[in-house]
Amino acid sequence: PGEVQTIFNAHICYPWIYGTPITMNMYDKGDLSITEMFASPVTSGDQLLVKAEIENINSPETAICKAIVESYDEDNNTLYLEHDEYTPEFNFETQKYECILSPILPGIDIVDSGVYKYTVKYLLGNQVAGQDTFDFMVDNTRPYMGIISPLQGEVYGEMLPVSIHATDDMAGIADETVYVKLAEIPKLGNLFCVFGTCEDTGWVPLNARGNDLYSEVINLTEKGITGHGRYVFDAVACDNLYVPEEDTDLGFSMGNSRTDLHCRMISQHGDVEEEERTECNDGLDNDGDGYIDFGADDGCESLEDNDEEGYCGDGIFDPETEQCDNGEANIDGVGPVWDPLQGEGDRTYCSTSCEFYDVPGLWCGDGTINGDEVCDDGDMNGEEGYCDLTCSYVIQTTTTTLPPTTTTIAPA
Repeated sequence: PGEVQTIFNAHICYPWIYGTPITMNMYDKGDLSITEMFASPVTSGDQLLVKAEIENINSPETAICKAIVESYDEDNNTLYLEHDEYTPEFNFETQKYECILSPILPGIDIVDSGVYKYTVKYLLGNQVAGQDTFDFMVDNTRPYMGIISPLQGEVYGEMLPVSIHATDDMAGIADETVYVKLAEIPKLGNLFCVFGTCEDTGWVPLNARGNDLYSEVINLTEKGITGHGRYVFDAVACDNLYVPEEDTDLGFSMGNSRTDLHCRMISQHGDVEEEERTECNDGLDNDGDGYIDFGADDGCESLEDNDEEGYCGDGIFDPETEQCDNGEANIDGVGPVWDPLQGEGDRTYCSTSCEFYDVPGLWCGDGTINGDEVCDDGDMNGEEGYCDLTCSYVIQTTTTTLPPTTTTIAPA
């Protein structure tokens, strides 16, 4: 058989379906090979469209193809569906017979989320002449959602920090579906709200921050929240098996049964938890420096760090709390240092508490032999008979010997 390609989507009505690679398990294929298949994962109600080719078919009028979906349990395979109505048809382009099988995956009352086995069998009469199989995933569960901020009962100001943990192990979260909304609670003291004109922010999209976190800081004034009081917080997130719909506030509708199965909205489904997170793992810019969490914010030493603000020793100078910060080069207890190149003066160091301290310098010219100096005559360095300017050798005294002279004195 030729190369297996994944070209069909899980549901012919939904060409946008999220797909993952499928691994073929080839054994005892005989004359049949699967050549095209749907994308995984799928959900109940999806059409499981598969194409298989048959090499040598002697009696096409008696041939039948079966599609069988079973739980992936070698010790106790459970038969979920079996269809016999697929008859091979001749493909004049490939000059081979092929079966196009399109059973519908049963409902969630029959099929749970998990890994399943799809087998195509080619029969002549009651005899199996060939078969092929592959694994696929079924996702029949809503995504998980955890609320990191805001927390129930807490009081917030104009700027509302919002952070959601949303994840789906099979289909993955569709980033464009994560929204939140804040709505005023009707009360007798606010007649405008009681009679149907309560304030709300509308649905506000959250940004994907990585690590399954979605967050945003919402300016409530800009979103129409003007008063003090109690508000209801709502959030929604869908996995990649939801159904997009145009002309809707969210880009999808919770009235769609498939979408309802693959989205979680607090007001409709609940089952959300408040998650206590450290500042370096909450999806929020807690210190307002434009960087978020460990890996992006240098103020975070790890995901367990509960303070995004910088610390002494991070190598980032904070003028409000530090005199200096050289990171790992911060050092305590440095004694007098010999440095022939720096020259006269104290040496300044940054301590492990990010404070400056001075250390007397030892240099060539201080009148003391230090380090690998050969000599040091202080201010006389460089003069004849004294140490040179690099404290490496003594300048020798130069003497000049004049030749003898003869003086003739004439007699008087």
